Amino acid sequence: MPTPTSNDPFGIAHLQVRPSGLRTTGSHKRPRPATDDEETERQYSPPSLSSTSANRNVIQAAKQFAANKKLRREQIVEVEAFLNDTALGREARSYIIQLDLKNQIEKIVTQQAAWVPSESLQKNINHDVGTACLSPNLSAYMGSATSLIIERLISIGLDIPNTIHQNAAAYSALKDVISNAFTQRRSTMKKAIRSSIMRCNGDDSKVWAEMVPSECQTVIELAHALIKGTSCMVMPELCGRVAILRHCYAIKKGKSYWENVDGTLEKLRNIAKHDKEAINDLVKQMLQQDREKYGINNYEIDNMVQPSDMQHEIDELIGARNISAATENDDETREGEDHGLGDDDEEVQSGPSSHSTPLGLAG
Repeated sequence: MPTPTSNDPFGIAHLQVRPSGLRTTGSHKRPRPATDDEETERQYSPPSLSSTSANRNVIQAAKQFAANKKLRREQIVEVEAFLNDTALGREARSYIIQLDLKNQIEKIVTQQAAWVPSESLQKNINHDVGTACLSPNLSAYMGSATSLIIERLISIGLDIPNTIHQNAAAYSALKDVISNAFTQRRSTMKKAIRSSIMRCNGDDSKVWAEMVPSECQTVIELAHALIKGTSCMVMPELCGRVAILRHCYAIKKGKSYWENVDGTLEKLRNIAKHDKEAINDLVKQMLQQDREKYGINNYEIDNMVQPSDMQHEIDELIGARNISAATENDDETREGEDHGLGDDDEEVQSGPSSHSTPLGLAG
């Protein structure tokens, strides 16, 4: 070790400055912190190919799995390229594939045929509509129970697309089918009511003559004819509604029949001042007069019969919604309503009618 002299009191004159960046032996200097630019460059500089390339065993296993899944040769090549790509490259590939898939789905949806109700759905619609038309709670036949049936079918998910509310064309198609079902059901009911008190005159199906009241169907026989194709049970309440329908037919036949039914129901509510018990009392009177007027009154209507689950559910729905044609203004039914049973097509033989006396509708 050099000895300090007068010219070199610290004994360091012999030391030489080493080139920058070389670390001296035994040095314990703390490394200089990286600058912001250096740190950014370190974070975003792409890793070397050796660090991103997939392990050969992984690639081989992936290619074997792809072959087992019956991918095409060019797809297997794409898998290998994907595995060998950088992390950023794989992310970009995935996003591009997602966009391509979205485009293909949109193309399929655009080319998809318009939705139409299936045959099984139409059967369920006819069943529900038939039950609704015999509900004692239905306040108008020329009104709209269509929306109620639509919402009920949607709630139980019977062959209806999940996007029915967003698909205007599908919703319109469903509404049209239900509307037509109501029209058809009213026509069927009107024919059954006509046949309960009239018969064809000879071979002419357009000429009908009234029967002697004692030869007419009883209200319970007519009720059984009307519930065909529904889940309804014959109960006093349903027979009361049937008596009202037959009373209205005896008063007013032809195209305005259903308007007359709605007017009669409204009149009953007004006479009873919309009191439920009073309305029920008026309906019971009409039922009793129907029993005394038509057929042989030697039968009982079982008041212990309970409504079916479907019948009860639809009665409750209609009662809760308080459906009325006068307020809902639906376009469901007025076009072509009776399918050949209008005033122009149904000819009744002239002469005094034995069925046209109102059944106790005073006021």
